[in-house]
Amino acid sequence: MSTTKNYTRPAPAAFPGLDFIYRSSGDGVDENLLVLFHGMGDLPANFIQFAIKMNLPQTALLALKAPLPVPFHEGTCWAPVYDYDGNEHPPSSPKMRQAVVKTRNLVSDFLSQRVLAPADTPPNDRRLWWPARNVFLLGFSQGGAAAMDVALFGGLGSSGGSSGVSSSSLGGTISISGWPSEASYAGSSLPKLNPGQKILVTQGDRDDVVDNWKSEAEFWKRALTGNGHLAVQIIPGKGHSMPTGAVEMRAIMSFLGPNLVLRNLALESMADVYEVKTS
Repeated sequence: MSTTKNYTRPAPAAFPGLDFIYRSSGDGVDENLLVLFHGMGDLPANFIQFAIKMNLPQTALLALKAPLPVPFHEGTCWAPVYDYDGNEHPPSSPKMRQAVVKTRNLVSDFLSQRVLAPADTPPNDRRLWWPARNVFLLGFSQGGAAAMDVALFGGLGSSGGSSGVSSSSLGGTISISGWPSEASYAGSSLPKLNPGQKILVTQGDRDDVVDNWKSEAEFWKRALTGNGHLAVQIIPGKGHSMPTGAVEMRAIMSFLGPNLVLRNLALESMADVYEVKTS
């Protein structure tokens, strides 16, 4: 007996507050979902190409469009680094802190309402629901910082939380050259961490955009102690850019591989195989 679950393609009209692009898995089996957060000034149509080339098995792609405009640019951002007068907003400014929370709430509401399975979803429910463990987040630069923030503080994968989603943690979160700035939070008083999150950050040691990445890494390692796991892969000689070498891609694929939930399609196709449940 087949236990195939058919996920319904998310429709942008069902959540008008956030634009996105959805693409089914190349093998036609959308068992996992990779949610993509592009970098500042970019667009989801560009960023999704990177994920397509990864060719992850049984993994659909959902590329989000950052909700805030970038002054004098067609791309968008997750938090306003500067305004139309060219004034920079430091991470500690109230405007940046408010933007981080607003973006987090917007993305978390979208995921909990249109992607993640509610805690009381029956195992055989065939609506649009991915279990939290089947959902992965991946972002670059500011998008990576946003992905980490959502994973850590968005109420996803928390039992009894406001989102009401499944009690298991997300499958994993990957940030490429992106760190949530410690200064964007109220000193050492962080929001409640979502438990059990698995995070990988790939970081070039010649990154001149995130030049304080060592101190950010230490801060987040301390913050996650006892609440999750943070792995940092240093890429020698790399600046602030998307992955271009085998070392970084190997780290990303090694992180995703053991955590993807893969169905045995050959076994499911056997007519004389039945599912046996024990009490």
